[in-house]
Amino acid sequence: MVDLETLGTRPGSVILSIGACFFDPLFNEPGPTFYQVIDVASSCVAGLRGDNETIKWWLKQGDDAQEAYHQAFFGEGEPLVKTLEAFAAWLTSMSSMHDGTKRVKVWGNGAAFDNALLAAAYHAAGLTPPWKFWNDRCFRTLKSLGADLGVKEPPFTGTKHHALDDAVHQANWACLVLRAMAPSPVPEGDRGLSLDWWPAVNPEPPVTDPDPAAPQPLMPDPPAGYLMSGGRRAYTKEEIMASKQRIFPTCATHQVAMIPTSSGFVCPACGGDGA
Repeated sequence: MVDLETLGTRPGSVILSIGACFFDPLFNEPGPTFYQVIDVASSCVAGLRGDNETIKWWLKQGDDAQEAYHQAFFGEGEPLVKTLEAFAAWLTSMSSMHDGTKRVKVWGNGAAFDNALLAAAYHAAGLTPPWKFWNDRCFRTLKSLGADLGVKEPPFTGTKHHALDDAVHQANWACLVLRAMAPSPVPEGDRGLSLDWWPAVNPEPPVTDPDPAAPQPLMPDPPAGYLMSGGRRAYTKEEIMASKQRIFPTCATHQVAMIPTSSGFVCPACGGDGA
């Protein structure tokens, strides 16, 4: 299950954070999780854009919900390319399939939102999405079918509009619906296991000596202070922030770099045009 917090609703929008978790309807709890905040400047350099109405919506949310928003805008997120590569590596490493992510199903709320925006970010960064398009799955459709079956939304734990908390909540909800839809209803926690089950059904592949001539899916970690991999120019956080100030106009009131949107630049601190 994937959940994104974004600055827009269309493919090509800036992604503030990615939250994801594996899940299996036969078990009580979601499996391994992924969470990362993305630096907004690196997304804008890749050609992703924000939406001024979405930015204004974020500014109306509570402090807890805005945590990733502020981290992404003010230098605490990771670069887009590094985050997308890390997500691809996580998705592959957590898959039990010998063919990597060829058959892993990626659920979004719905597939035309989370999945489409995430795939667009991969293409903008010059990367290939780490899942096959025919494995897109729509949680929005699933929960609608669940409502027809009388399945109610489970209690929410955590902070709403936090990408990982939302992903885990949606995974729990999906499990309830999928169990209700089974030909023979599957009781919750049928196997009586918790998170300890994951290594048993996803065994680690045998360790073999790496072939230095074989292509590597992910470059080694860059030197200290550098943030981008994949053979691209690496930038420090200070360089990214300085570049952002040079590329984008500054809000006269808040003295912060503004974000490009489809209708002009918008201040991330007030949602205004910076005048």
